[in-house]
Amino acid sequence: MKERLEEGRIVLGGREIRVEVRFKRIKRVYFRPARDGGIAVSAPYAMRFSDVLSLIKKSERSILSLLERSKKEDGCYLFGKKVEAEPGEAERKRLLLAYLREAVASYEGKIGVFPPYAVKVRKMKTRLGSNSRRSHALTFALSLSSYDPHIIDSVVVHELCHHFYFDHGRGFHILLKSEFPDYERCRKKLIKGDFVW
Repeated sequence: MKERLEEGRIVLGGREIRVEVRFKRIKRVYFRPARDGGIAVSAPYAMRFSDVLSLIKKSERSILSLLERSKKEDGCYLFGKKVEAEPGEAERKRLLLAYLREAVASYEGKIGVFPPYAVKVRKMKTRLGSNSRRSHALTFALSLSSYDPHIIDSVVVHELCHHFYFDHGRGFHILLKSEFPDYERCRKKLIKGDFVW
């Protein structure tokens, strides 16, 4: 089942806040502050958008507290480290692409992937990475540039495992966990938008 995205607005603490919900193959609901001051939510497929809004309203105090904390901690992250000046999009793309090319080549050797994949970076709204069999290319989301390299590596290994299994079945997960034992911990950080390892 493919991830789906729904957006809307909710009034909390007397102000209107944007809500972005990604419905995924997960069991729990995760809230995190979005860069625009709104709320980013990851929720199970079975939930409806209206259920998510009700849950946000019930948790109004804790959500407002989370948004307030995020304003204080606000800053720009590059490879899991807080930086004073935010690099432009072109610079982020250049740095991430250089890192990914090296990481992909290294993990291809460890996992036994051949022939080597082409590596691309672009803005992606609903995915962090994709593996195209047709073009034999891995494409990664520009947003990964904020995360610690270990967390980025988890996405690299995930996409390389699709070389052998093009679904998310049992064989895929066995291979993924054997090649990257920290995968679940990294996945939780990606869901929460926690850039630091």
